Amino acid sequence: MACVTPDFFECDALTLAQRMLGKVLRRHWQGHWLAARIIETEAYTLHDRGSHASLGYTHARRALFMGGGTIYMYYARGGDSLNIGAPGEGNAVLIKSAYPSSTEQIVCRADPVMSRTCAESPRLECAYLRPAGVLS
Repeated sequence: MACVTPDFFECDALTLAQRMLGKVLRRHWQGHWLAARIIETEAYTLHDRGSHASLGYTHARRALFMGGGTIYMYYARGGDSLNIGAPGEGNAVLIKSAYPSSTEQIVCRADPVMSRTCAESPRLECAYLRPAGVLS
């Protein structure tokens, strides 16, 4: 499975959100490769009220003002959420859900916190893959 190159992220947030569907997030953890296929995304621009970037630049939100492919993690609704930056200030894609493969579900079941569907929401997906691995 080949990893994406930096130019993969060089597009507007809406296009990037569509491109990321079907891509796989991977992480090596405790001797196992964890992987989850992205099945739902949401694009945000600087002026979308749902975007943290719409609140303006701060040190904590600086990743939203960096180049495409930059990871922005934040705590919301009791867990972490994963965003990938798109070119342009404040543009990003929220990874809303991802589906782990059967091999990773076995590893996931060994962790009582993850005994439910591992990636049923952004916060569970982040707990499962924390920190986010490689997009491929």
